[in-house]
Amino acid sequence: MQIDSRHFENIQSPKNATVGDTKTTTDYSADEVDKLVVQFKNQYAKICGIKSGKMSRIPVAIVVNKVDIEIVKSEIGWDTISELYNQNMAAYDNDLDGAKNQICRAYLEKLGLINVLNNIDATFLNVDYFPVSAIGHVSEEGVKFTPIGVLNPVAWIARKNHSSISVIFSPDGLCLKLVKLHEKFVKTLRSIKR
Repeated sequence: MQIDSRHFENIQSPKNATVGDTKTTTDYSADEVDKLVVQFKNQYAKICGIKSGKMSRIPVAIVVNKVDIEIVKSEIGWDTISELYNQNMAAYDNDLDGAKNQICRAYLEKLGLINVLNNIDATFLNVDYFPVSAIGHVSEEGVKFTPIGVLNPVAWIARKNHSSISVIFSPDGLCLKLVKLHEKFVKTLRSIKR
């Protein structure tokens, strides 16, 4: 499940805009998130044949995007999460991943999504939160994309499902090797152009 931070008016506010950020406060969905989640939950139960009161073991990744926007980054960016965790590790049971989940959930509650989160928790046993940015910065021409956390939800779901694909995301897995190979390829192309 993806939650777009730009959906919320307090994030859209011009006082919270960043350099190069041209979106306006009218550029967010008017759909009520609560209703959408309830509809999804009901449809999911119907398709999967889940009886009322039963919880699904399917892992659900709550992806909170736009963590490159300063106001979002200051709440749930990795620097903020690490800092809060390091200030009081015991409060998070010495678990950085648990800290990430608690901090992201608290942020979403602050945005008014407590009913949405409670609906998700009432339906799914395995829920994890992921702060993400697809491009890593506010869109600027000529600035290289530096994605933040985009593979983490996929890797987590693969591990939770004990999928053979999970090895792709391990530190020495195929995904990392492909990224390094791509970087070498780009460097080679650049040197040829010179």
